[in-house]
Amino acid sequence: GAAPGSARDPARDDLGPPARRCGGPRSEALEPGFGYFGRSMNSVAATASPRRRRFLPALCAALLGVGLAIVAAEAALRWWRPALITEAGLEARLPSDHHFQPDKNLYRLDPELGYLPRLGEGRYSELGTVRNSYPLEKPSGCERLLFLGDSVTHRGLIIDALRVRLGEAGREFWNAGVEAYGTAQEVAYFERFGRRLDPDRVVLTFHLNDFEVTPALFLDEQGQVVVFVPKHPRRVDPRLFKHSYLYRCYLGYAMRRSHAGSLEEQMAAEIERALERLRDLCREDGIRLQVLVLPLLGPTDDLPEAWREGIPRRLARIGAILARLGIDHLDLSAAHQAALAAGIDARESPADPMHPSAGAARYFADAILAAGWFGS
Repeated sequence: GAAPGSARDPARDDLGPPARRCGGPRSEALEPGFGYFGRSMNSVAATASPRRRRFLPALCAALLGVGLAIVAAEAALRWWRPALITEAGLEARLPSDHHFQPDKNLYRLDPELGYLPRLGEGRYSELGTVRNSYPLEKPSGCERLLFLGDSVTHRGLIIDALRVRLGEAGREFWNAGVEAYGTAQEVAYFERFGRRLDPDRVVLTFHLNDFEVTPALFLDEQGQVVVFVPKHPRRVDPRLFKHSYLYRCYLGYAMRRSHAGSLEEQMAAEIERALERLRDLCREDGIRLQVLVLPLLGPTDDLPEAWREGIPRRLARIGAILARLGIDHLDLSAAHQAALAAGIDARESPADPMHPSAGAARYFADAILAAGWFGS
C-alpha cells in the first residue's frame, strides 16, 4: 500500500466504498493485498462445507454410541447389582411413622454434626433430649442419668428396663440418643447440649456398627434430597436415583472414594479420639462415664458372613480402646447369649440385628445391675 501521506492512487477510485471491496463478486479486481486475502477466503469457503458434512454424521454417530453405551451399562448393572450400588443405597419404603421419613421434616443440616433433630418439635425438647417431665434444675439429692447413643438409645428400651429395676425415686433418666449417629457425633452432641444438663452419670451405648458409616437421607431447608455421610453431605437427584443404576453406582463410588483406605481403621481412630474427648469432659465436670458395648443381635448363623467374621475383631478393638482410655465399660455379649439360650427373640424385628427387643433389653439391664454399676 501507499506510504503514509503519499498521494492517492486514481486507480483505486473505481473500486467503490469499502463495503463493496470485500463483498463484491470479483475479488480478483482488488489490489494485490486484498486480492490474495479474498482468494484465500474463497478457498476456505470452498473446502469448509465438505468438512462440515463429514463432521455432523461423525458427531451423531459418536452421540449414538455414547447413548447405547449408557443403555448397555444400565442393563448390565441391573443384572449384576455390584456392591457400589448397595453402598449408595437402593430405593426402600420406610414405614409412614419412621423418623427419617422426609415429609416428617424432623432433622436439619448442621455444619458440625452433619444433621440435628429439630429441637422443640416432635419427640425432642429444646434441651436436645427426648421429652420428659423433669425440671431443668436438678433436685437436691437426685442422680441425673444421661444416656448417649444412636437409635438403640433413642428408642429407649434399655433405659426403660433400667427404670423399672432401679425405680425413679431419687433418679432421672434423660435420653439424648439420635438416630444413625456415630460416636464422634454423639460426643459432639453431648458437648453442645448434654453437658449443660449437669448430669451425674453419662452412659454411652456403643454399637459395633459404629465402625461403619451410616448414611442418612432427608430433605434440606430448600426441600432438596440430601444424603449425609459423615463429613461428606451430598445432594442427590431423586429422579436419577430412582431410575438410573448407573447414577447409584456413581454415588457408591464417590462415597467409597471419600473414605479411601481402611474404613474400619479410620473409624477406630476417630472413635478413640471422640471417647478420649468425652472422658476428659466428664472428668472436668465430675461426671461418671460408663460405656455399654452392644453386639449384633440374634443367632450368629442368621448374620451375613462378613458380619460374623467382624464381630470378634470389633469387640476386641473397642475393648482395647476403652481399656487404654481407662473408661468403665460392659460388653453385653454374654447377656445377649443368655437371652438367646432362654428362647428370647433378641431382635426388635425379625430382620433387624441392630436393635434389641424389650426381652433382650431386660437381660441387658440385669447384666448392668449384676456388674455393680448402681451398687448392690
